[in-house]
Amino acid sequence: MARQKATDVVSNQYLFDNTTPLADLGGLTEFEYIQTHWICTDHTQIVTGSADAIYRFCDRPASPEEISSGVSGVDSGWRSWCGVELSTDMIFGSGLRTGDANIDHEPFYTQVNVGIAREFLLPDDPKPMTVRFDIVNLFDTVYQLRSGTGIGVFAPQFGPRQGFFVGVSKKF
Repeated sequence: MARQKATDVVSNQYLFDNTTPLADLGGLTEFEYIQTHWICTDHTQIVTGSADAIYRFCDRPASPEEISSGVSGVDSGWRSWCGVELSTDMIFGSGLRTGDANIDHEPFYTQVNVGIAREFLLPDDPKPMTVRFDIVNLFDTVYQLRSGTGIGVFAPQFGPRQGFFVGVSKKF
């Protein structure tokens, strides 16, 4: 949990409107309001959280024999789950500040990611290779991090859309 507040603009004053009175700021301009009130900074998000879980079968890479079983089509080669790792993680945010003088905030958001990987040994090679598949933003949740309003924020920003990623890595 965090809360950051500030007052008194000391640089880039030209970025703030000092000519248009705003009703939601009690008739003050944004610049006048900032000079006379404590405001939440643009990166204030009251609650930010994350969680993850990983399960690894057998806690060792799959042997060449375990990988090659079933190559003839008799079975899938997944008879042994050794070297398989399942993972998931989640992020949560209560919403960054937005609006005139950052007096409002974006809606909360949650993003869930999942992945599966298999580590295995190649014949005559003591160092394992890993193949993995990950899905970022599993439920393709569209969420806005920033609206482009507020102090210090001049462009809208969104969380990532759903993405599918494949990776291959080799230890040397």
